Amino acid sequence: MMGRFAMRIAVGVVVGVMLAFAPALPVLAVGPDETAARTLEDCRIGAFGDFTEGFPRPPTAAPSTGALTVDIVFVDFPDSSGGEAIERLVPQLPSVQARFAALSSGRFELRIRTHAEWLHLPDSITTFPAEPNGTMSAAGFDDLIGAAVAAADPSVDFGETGVVWVVYGTSGAPEISRAAANNTLAIPTDEGTLTRAVGVPSIGADALMSPVLVHETLHTLGLPDLYDSDAADGGRYDAIHAGSWDPMSDANVGLDRDLLGWHLWLLGWLDDDAVRCLDPTSSTELALRRLDARAGPAIAVVRVDLNEVVVVESRRPGAFDEYLGRSGALVSTVRGFQGSAGPVTVMPAEGRPAPVDRDGFEQIALQPGERLVWSGDHPGAPAPFAVTVRAADDAGDTVLVAPLADEPVDPGPGPGPGPVPDGSSGAGVDTARAPAMLPPTGAPVTVLGFGIGALVLGVVLVAGRKPAH
Repeated sequence: MMGRFAMRIAVGVVVGVMLAFAPALPVLAVGPDETAARTLEDCRIGAFGDFTEGFPRPPTAAPSTGALTVDIVFVDFPDSSGGEAIERLVPQLPSVQARFAALSSGRFELRIRTHAEWLHLPDSITTFPAEPNGTMSAAGFDDLIGAAVAAADPSVDFGETGVVWVVYGTSGAPEISRAAANNTLAIPTDEGTLTRAVGVPSIGADALMSPVLVHETLHTLGLPDLYDSDAADGGRYDAIHAGSWDPMSDANVGLDRDLLGWHLWLLGWLDDDAVRCLDPTSSTELALRRLDARAGPAIAVVRVDLNEVVVVESRRPGAFDEYLGRSGALVSTVRGFQGSAGPVTVMPAEGRPAPVDRDGFEQIALQPGERLVWSGDHPGAPAPFAVTVRAADDAGDTVLVAPLADEPVDPGPGPGPGPVPDGSSGAGVDTARAPAMLPPTGAPVTVLGFGIGALVLGVVLVAGRKPAH
């Protein structure tokens, strides 16, 4: 184990050095003549780690377009059975496949091959210890997946397997109650090496597990958790940084909520021409189409730091957001690496408190007349700007992104974006980790502090790798 840890530290140092010195390149000193143009590359933040919000997606992630083959194996232990997990889980799988086909507009196909028999592992389940938050320990997870694959290898052809799902009996270990995913394994099989796995405890598989499988499969595609797993497990809803606006924030909504627009773009499920990269130093009014239309403009992105953007999207009840507390313009901050506030934070309108419960998150979308003011105090931050909703209708939201000096006092309601494009959902009524680059600032930026921080970050990210939940 020390050998593996030392290797991770070494790799981390290399990554950190690269990150530390990259910002010293001239491209990071952005002057006043370079502030006008905004291309999509200007708004693609960089990727850090194996689960990330940045571009490009990590090489450890499964392809997000085309077909992904999943093999499901079931294992139990002498002291821990799986109960009726097979009988209850298998009928739920078609809904998971259908959900991905719909979310991706047919660009991603989940091919599931189920091996519906219990394979008996010789060791006690206590060989694979649990963490206080209800997950299996990282080392235990790796060992379990390896043992399960070894037991299945004689009867399962893993030659086309993109990810293996292991459902394991937990009747003798009820403290293990949460699924997990890892994209950096190295498990030998007769046909090659498996690198990606999802572990599902039977105590969850015998319930409504399909939404959780959506969440875990999105981990397989490289997306991070949008919550603090330790705090959220203790019942603190404020630890869920994006509420129920995305399955990576609330795993229970995998079948009835859309992905954030940024996630759709990152996965290749939203075309580049549906994305607008905006300059926060000038005023831009934009009619955003409702996100479920999958037509542009669908999201507006403002680069505010080396690895941070502000994203605006229009959400309406319909094909993907079946249960939505409040329609409107959802504004979020997206970060390329995990910070204290998580990779993504949805933000309330000016004058409203940050949400701390489900109802607060459900009411967070902005409506006509409301605005959100962004300001940052880090080196290179753009001047404060506002996102104001000028108008709304069933087709989406018209928003104004402008420096505070250009913001009108009374935005007032007006005509919305107009008709929904043919073939998109028009129904819906309101119900109660790319090259390093700083945003334009008008003056060169000093980046030594970031370089030192990035050196430390590289070590931590690589040395501290563990499964996502």
